[in-house]
Formats: sequence, C-alpha cells, structure tokens
Amino acid sequence: MSDDQKIYDLTCLISSELSEEQNRSWVERLRGSIEAKGGSLIEEPELRQQALAYPIKKKKTATLLSIAFSAPPSTPEAVGNELRHEAAILRYLIIEIPENHREAATPRVAKEIVGPDTVFAGDASVSTGDNLTEIDKRIEEILKSAS
Repeated sequence: MSDDQKIYDLTCLISSELSEEQNRSWVERLRGSIEAKGGSLIEEPELRQQALAYPIKKKKTATLLSIAFSAPPSTPEAVGNELRHEAAILRYLIIEIPENHREAATPRVAKEIVGPDTVFAGDASVSTGDNLTEIDKRIEEILKSAS
C-alpha cells in the first residue's frame, strides 16, 4: 500500500429480491469500480442474508455486502456517487479505518483450534477434563486452610 492510500470499509444492503448471480455481479462491479480508481481489495468480499431491524424501502430482509479495500482518498466519494442512484442498493456506508484499527481490517486466521471440552471464562479458556479434579483439590485446600 502506498503512502497516499488509506484503508476503507464499504458496507451496503442490497435488495433481497436479486438472485445470487446478480449479487455476485454487484460484487464484481464494485471490485472493478474500486480498482479502476486506483484501489485494491484487502480481502474477499463477504455476502450474507440479513434480517433488517426495520423495513427499508418496504423490505424486511436484505443481502449484506462488506468490502475492505485500500484506495486513494478520492475513491470513496466516487464509489458512493455510483451507489447513491442504484435502486438495488437499499443503504450503504463507506468509512475510513483509522491507523490504530487497521489490523482489524486485515484477514485473520485462528491461532488455535479449540476442542469441544473447552469452556471460555473471560479471556482465558479452561479445559473441562482433568482440570476439574485439580480445581476441586485446590478448593479443598483453600477451605481447609481457612478453617
């Protein structure tokens, strides 16, 4: 990424009346528009069906599209102008990702695979197998020392 490029996140709600193929064509159209203006996608766009909290243009569901991309500062306005007049786009939002939050905009890979016997307690995870016996012993020791 060059110095004049910033990272942006584009999220838009597409009418749920469109077919999956039409949704994919929207993704390709936005990809082409961003790349034509000197930008590039950071990760593969994500499409999913979303129930809306309230009706938008008399629709109760929509397809949610999220795209993270890097581009020159003029690109978001140009892309927004293209989306503004499209009937299939119910709502859209383009935001700049601040420097201190840019790590969150890049794809992440799970650091470890968690087993089915793992319980999450805050930030730490505890395996429920042998550790329960150790915990019971420790509790008994604490109770004995308190008496």
